[in-house]
Amino acid sequence: MAAASRAPGAAGEASTTALVVIDVQVGQFPTCNEADFLDHVCKLIAKAHAAKMPVFFIQHNGRKGTELEPCTPGWQLQPSLDIQPGDRVITKDFIDSFYRTALLDELRARKVTRLVLCGLQTDFCVDTACRHAFSLDFKVVVARDAHSTQDSESLKAEQIIAHHARIWDGRFAELKLESEIEF
Repeated sequence: MAAASRAPGAAGEASTTALVVIDVQVGQFPTCNEADFLDHVCKLIAKAHAAKMPVFFIQHNGRKGTELEPCTPGWQLQPSLDIQPGDRVITKDFIDSFYRTALLDELRARKVTRLVLCGLQTDFCVDTACRHAFSLDFKVVVARDAHSTQDSESLKAEQIIAHHARIWDGRFAELKLESEIEF
């Protein structure tokens, strides 16, 4: 399959890596495996900071009256996230982290070729970011244990997460545990 030949992580390729933390906002909780999920996200942030790699926090602007309505308590990024000077917070109005945001321009300005993705929700904004980044020729790594979601009407969160892992891995992204990811 042509997509697999573009799968990220080819040996010997130099790249500039950025971490993209998607929608880890107060109003997105509770979520599946919440404590472990947050721990892995925070470890990725610490590793990216230690390696002096760019870190982008994506923050969703929900509609009026929703848990992610701008400037409400639920809209705030999770307090446990270590946002440092130099990190970039990018707000978005749509499910796509790239659509009508500064993300792509910021990544290109920094000559980023490899993205490590983590965040919420697996089946919405993380999935869209993964596929869109792939279509833009980024090498995409999804942190297998640092994305999560909630139960839907028809599937348990664990099933949704497993399904997306199967679809992404080797097609749109390389899936790695947080402990395996290097910056």
